[in-house]
Amino acid sequence: MGHVRHGSLGFSFWLLLGCALFERQLALLLNWLRPHGGSILDVLFVLFIAAVLYLTRYLLRWRFRKWLSRRGVLLERLYRVMRSNTPPLILDARPASVRRE
Repeated sequence: MGHVRHGSLGFSFWLLLGCALFERQLALLLNWLRPHGGSILDVLFVLFIAAVLYLTRYLLRWRFRKWLSRRGVLLERLYRVMRSNTPPLILDARPASVRRE
């Protein structure tokens, strides 16, 4: 849960820093949004959704790497196998009677 808290704090910091540094661009964006019925809340909502999607992707990647490490698979080896030009070796462990069907 610390990753989510850290990510949201970093996101908030960069959002506020962006507001301070790019005030003119934000004013242009708001001047463009107002005639179309938009507001700063719409922009913040879109930024929030983007941050949630990014953090979800980060969390899923973290969980996958944790799962791989519990199985004893090195991430570098997985990348090497996935990018290999040779076809994978598939072993069929089913009984011969089932394989014939």
